[in-house]
Amino acid sequence: MCPAQRALKYYGTSEPTAENGLTYDTAIDIAIISELSVCDSLSSAELKRRIEKTLDRSIFPKTYYNHLKMLVSDNLLNRDDSAGIGKLVFYSLTEEAKKRKPLRLLRTDPDYRLTKHMYYHLLFQGIIKNNRNRISIQDFINRSSIYGQTLRVALTLLVDSGLLLSPEASDHKRYLLADPALHNLLRDIVDFRKTIQQNEGKSERRQIIEESEMVNTKNKTNSRIVAINEIKKKHANTLRDYSFLSDVIQIFCPLLFPELPYRELMSL
Repeated sequence: MCPAQRALKYYGTSEPTAENGLTYDTAIDIAIISELSVCDSLSSAELKRRIEKTLDRSIFPKTYYNHLKMLVSDNLLNRDDSAGIGKLVFYSLTEEAKKRKPLRLLRTDPDYRLTKHMYYHLLFQGIIKNNRNRISIQDFINRSSIYGQTLRVALTLLVDSGLLLSPEASDHKRYLLADPALHNLLRDIVDFRKTIQQNEGKSERRQIIEESEMVNTKNKTNSRIVAINEIKKKHANTLRDYSFLSDVIQIFCPLLFPELPYRELMSL
């Protein structure tokens, strides 16, 4: 499968065509993730047996191994072949996959696209931009008549994961990011947006549209790219530690993760 097809699989609204001309079977990926979520590690043969039982059908070996390769390349699976050539190969979830799963940020999750947008709204709009608590998070959620319930679920997931401190767990009587380093990263991204708006008079949406088109540019002297590189350098450790939030942050700042195909705007 070529890189463009891989990008469509995870970032587009359609699925690529497999080598045999059939639609890529995401059910296999979902079954693999599900089985490895309850087992620390499984051999390739045992994993195949289990997912075939789950899906109640046989899977052609080449199809099965193509799915494994895809998940390994996307840093969702570990492949352990340390036993040597001809020996059993074991698969397990990566640490990033384990962090994404409870947040429903695995790209195999049915509501992946909606969920990451809810996190974007809560983290950037509800918390960072609302740092003086002009409105409560609950009021912020209540203003969203369409996605109110989904935002509440996302808020609960962020608290349960330890990323957010609830008002009861902090002395500030409002929701706070548990890690100051993550707060500072998101704060700098918001400040970057404000600076561009002041200097160029462009809305956040216009900035993001333009930057999504700059991702593959070779013009390293572009002022925005220079500014983003400074943010990358300043927050390198935080970006690494919170790589499982990359899809969320990318919605607001595509230049921070140019290696990820960018296909979505702040439309929700």
